[in-house]
Amino acid sequence: MSARMTQQETISLFKYVPISTRSLSIIATRKIWCPKPMRFNDPFDCGIDLDGNMTIEEEIQVLRAEMEREHWAPDKITAQLQRSFTSDRHLNSVARDNIRKLNTAIHEQRDNAGVLSLSANCESILMWSHYAAQHAGMCVEFLVPLSAGVLPVDYSAAPPHYTLHDIFVKRDSSILTLFTTKDQDWAYEKEYRLVFDRGDFLLDIPGPIRTIIFGMRTTPDDEALVRTLAANLGSIRFRRCRKAQDRFAVIIEDVQPAEDPRGRD
Repeated sequence: MSARMTQQETISLFKYVPISTRSLSIIATRKIWCPKPMRFNDPFDCGIDLDGNMTIEEEIQVLRAEMEREHWAPDKITAQLQRSFTSDRHLNSVARDNIRKLNTAIHEQRDNAGVLSLSANCESILMWSHYAAQHAGMCVEFLVPLSAGVLPVDYSAAPPHYTLHDIFVKRDSSILTLFTTKDQDWAYEKEYRLVFDRGDFLLDIPGPIRTIIFGMRTTPDDEALVRTLAANLGSIRFRRCRKAQDRFAVIIEDVQPAEDPRGRD
C-alpha cells in the first residue's frame, strides 16, 4: 500500500469558473477543460515569438542539432552542412528554409499546446469578476501534487528573448518559458500552470477537490446543484464570499454542508 501524500507534497491551487455545463463536469466527472493558448483573453499570453537574430555559426549549430536529433549519420550531417553555404559563405535558400521550418514548428507547438491555468489566490475581486461570472460562479480548490509538474508564472516588464540556438543547442531554456511568462500587470493572479502537448480537451482534474467557494452572487439554485453533484466527492468544505464592510475585499466564510442555500435570505 502506498503512503498517503503529505501536505508538503501538494500545493493548494484554485480555479475560478462560471456555473456552466463545462464547469460542473469538474465536480460531476472530475474532468476539467484544458484550452489552447489562443483561447486566452490576453493576446500577449503565450504569444511570445522567438528572437530570429542568430549568427551564421549559431544557425549551423541549430541545423546540426536538428539532424542529430533525427539520427542522421555523422558523415551525412557534415556533407549536408557543407552544402548549406553560398559561394560567399552565407546560408543558401535551402538552409534558410530549414531554419524557418524549425521556427514555425516551435510556434505551432506553442499554439497547439494545452495550458491549464490555476491560481494561488482565491480572494481576488478581479478574478471573481473576470472568471467567475461577475461573482455568480464558484472557485474550486484542488490539492495539486508537486509531482504533477505545476509551474509558477513569471511576471515581467519585458518578454524573454530566446532563439532556436537557445532551445536546440544551449538547452538553457525551454519552450515552457513561452507558456509561463506574462506581463507584470497580471501579477495579482498568482498563477500556476500545467502545460500539455495538445489543447482543447477534457483533462483529469489536477488533484483532489478540497473546497468549493461560492460567489457573492451565486444563486441558491446553482449552489444547491453544485452541492448535489459534490455529494459523491466525500468530505468537501463549502465556503461562501461576502463583502468586507470596511474595505474593498472579499471575505470567505465556511458554511455548513447540510445548509440549504435556497432557505437563506
